[in-house]
Amino acid sequence: MHGGFALVTGDVGAGKSAALRMLAQKLAPLREVIVGEVTRPQSRVTNFYREIGDLFGVPVSSSNRWGAYKTVRAKWQEHIQQTLFRPVLLVDEAQEMSPMLLAELRLLGSTKLDTCTIVTVVLCGDRRLEEKLRTPDLLPVASRIRTRLVLDAEPPDVLGTMLRHSRSPERTPNACSLRQLCRRRLHDWTPSQCARGLARLLALRRHLN
Repeated sequence: MHGGFALVTGDVGAGKSAALRMLAQKLAPLREVIVGEVTRPQSRVTNFYREIGDLFGVPVSSSNRWGAYKTVRAKWQEHIQQTLFRPVLLVDEAQEMSPMLLAELRLLGSTKLDTCTIVTVVLCGDRRLEEKLRTPDLLPVASRIRTRLVLDAEPPDVLGTMLRHSRSPERTPNACSLRQLCRRRLHDWTPSQCARGLARLLALRRHLN
């Protein structure tokens, strides 16, 4: 992995968080890859360093931002030297991150006069994140996005096919009630509401299985 930023965006309920969970599950068996999941994207920079220190097992002082910056970078660089893999940072609901925090994250992972990146950051959020990254202050972050996954809401006929091909009720005790709920929502919702919500319900069902 070469590090840098990856972006997962899309409509509400299109399956962004499910895609991030699938990525985390794929990375989990890789012993040489350490993965941190940010749970408070709305944090200020000082609290962000506190969470990063907790995720990667390094002591940081929220009152010493420079010290926290050096400590986290040293931890990541040591890991790369030992394993040749960059740490991975997963950020769900990344649209809640402040421009200051996104800029700090870019600087935190950049070394050797911006020719080397020591962390892989996966930002996951709704369309507001795309709009935020188009602002002048965040263009340096947007220009460093190596991979993009855009999840659009599927039309109702596609979602209906997904539902019909989902697992049968006999294979899980949760399937029947979720199938009934999905069908009811297909009937009651407008097409746009259905497209936004059913993919999330199907992802929830797979998670419960």
